[in-house]
Amino acid sequence: MHNPANAELRSYFLSIREQGISPLKEIMEANFSYNLGIEEYSRMTNRSVSSFKRDFQAIFKTTPGRWLMDKKLQHAKKLLLQTNDAIASVAFDSGFENVAHFSRLFKQKNGITPMEFRKKAGRKEEVSF
Repeated sequence: MHNPANAELRSYFLSIREQGISPLKEIMEANFSYNLGIEEYSRMTNRSVSSFKRDFQAIFKTTPGRWLMDKKLQHAKKLLLQTNDAIASVAFDSGFENVAHFSRLFKQKNGITPMEFRKKAGRKEEVSF
């Protein structure tokens, strides 16, 4: 967050923080694709980590980690179906930092790799140089 290129994102996070207790659901939906930890999400919602986890469980009926992973994988499926972006771009745009990790999790959850998923849907991966 100290990278000058992230000034706009930092400004957004600071504006959320200044608003007091923030709506947890809206913040999570708007920011799931950023590679943030539970500590950052709890700060964004002006809660302690324990309060954040408790409130999160009450709203989503699951853990933050599981929800984030499922949300990122759902978003990746949407991108695979609606775009011709490279698999690596889909992974990064969905909040994954590592394409191999993304592919492994995607296959665990869906039974097929992202490329197989796209092929079954009739899409081809865009080749980019």
